[in-house]
Amino acid sequence: MRDTVRAKTSRALKWLARLAKRCLLAGMSRDNMMRALRSNVFLSEAPALACVLAISAIVFLSGAFQAGFLSDDFDLLARAGTASVWAPLERHHFSPLLTALFKLGSAGYLPAWKWRLIAWLAHAVNTVLVHRMARIGLRQSAPMALCLAFLFALNPAGYEALAWSSAIGYALVSVPIFIALNVALSGAFSRRAAWLLAGLQLAAYLAWDWGILLAPLAGVAAFMRGLSGRKPAPGPVFGLMLPAGIVWVLGLAAKLLILPGMGYPAQPFWNILSLQHLAASPLVALLPNMTVHAYQSPGGMLAAACLLAALAWAAVRLPEARLLAVLFALCQAPHVLFSAPQSRYFYLPSAFLYGIALLLFFKLPRPRFAALLAALLAASSLWWAMERSLLWRSAWQQAQMLRERILALPEAGSGLVIVNLPDSYGPEGLIWRPYVWRNGMPGIGRSFERVNTPGAPFTWEAGPVPVLPRDSIPARYPGAAIYEAVHSRHGS
Repeated sequence: MRDTVRAKTSRALKWLARLAKRCLLAGMSRDNMMRALRSNVFLSEAPALACVLAISAIVFLSGAFQAGFLSDDFDLLARAGTASVWAPLERHHFSPLLTALFKLGSAGYLPAWKWRLIAWLAHAVNTVLVHRMARIGLRQSAPMALCLAFLFALNPAGYEALAWSSAIGYALVSVPIFIALNVALSGAFSRRAAWLLAGLQLAAYLAWDWGILLAPLAGVAAFMRGLSGRKPAPGPVFGLMLPAGIVWVLGLAAKLLILPGMGYPAQPFWNILSLQHLAASPLVALLPNMTVHAYQSPGGMLAAACLLAALAWAAVRLPEARLLAVLFALCQAPHVLFSAPQSRYFYLPSAFLYGIALLLFFKLPRPRFAALLAALLAASSLWWAMERSLLWRSAWQQAQMLRERILALPEAGSGLVIVNLPDSYGPEGLIWRPYVWRNGMPGIGRSFERVNTPGAPFTWEAGPVPVLPRDSIPARYPGAAIYEAVHSRHGS
């Protein structure tokens, strides 16, 4: 009798389990089920992700966190005191969020260390979003997602976005962009998701100019989401992106009407300089601490060509890499068309490039060799990130030393002239050196004339500072007290 009851109970429980499974399948798509299952896995990986963030924080706190305001920061702080939040703080930048932050900074409520804290908190959120995008949106394994999060958390190529207050917008605007990518890759083509993307597009526009990339990146991600061979349907994608597209068009029109100019002069995409920047982008993003001579050497050009060939092969053979390659290429458009590559421009696209590299590694037939390559890339990124962090701290220390020495100079009746005041700091030939006194003269607290000599180290000959032969400077400034910044040792 007891066995009969037990058997009937077992059959009833199995029937209820099948019924619950059918109801679950009826109310949840396969993608949503996979996302729910992986969300539990995501929670189990939280301790490892916390270790990733802790390492990133240690690197940041050891150097860049201790740096103060530099160069353009002082100009923006001076302008923000009387500027409206809705007015462009610079000729070609419209960012109410950044203007509000600089207004708080000019009033003394946001010292430099709080700027660094805000930047790192935004970076921590972006790191978690990158891990989630890889684990759930791209359906990758836990080792691959954690390794991608580790590389992005260090991000030596884009370290300027964390260490320099004037570049904090690139870290802030990446938060809505990565949220939008997670939404686009989730497979949720609902009305709620569409309006969420529209709100994220508006938030990105208010955060920084690179918010213009949100709708194109999310649209491409949603359209190319068919990673398992399914043909993407344009209809649902159009419905998902329509509200965000309207906000994108209206925001772009408002930017063109509000700003007096677009900033940097545009150059044709097929211009040889644009093509050189585009071809070199993957190499400088993966190996950011090499010298200009190394990049331009035959070995550097060969390495860039091989890397481009590997990326092209991955984009053709691997659907996930194809999506990441398109996202990386879209992120190159602003700096390729309007300016030269800068460190802050690589903060966002480095996540996609690291993802392609890891996909190539993990597709190798020998897992141990793949793990070795991933470990080498992670160790190199850790070393380079530490170098960048310490470099920004040293740059700020040198800027303070120069300021103190300029303030200590004796008064001169006919004025003061400083020759070869450095605008950057670091080893000669290193790309993306931290700025020192390229701009920001209000931060020194003393008026003087600037002049550079031809070929002087750590100066910007194409900038607004006049470049004169050394022997002609006394005649140009008769009776003035003339001092020159002399570099006593390499990099200082």
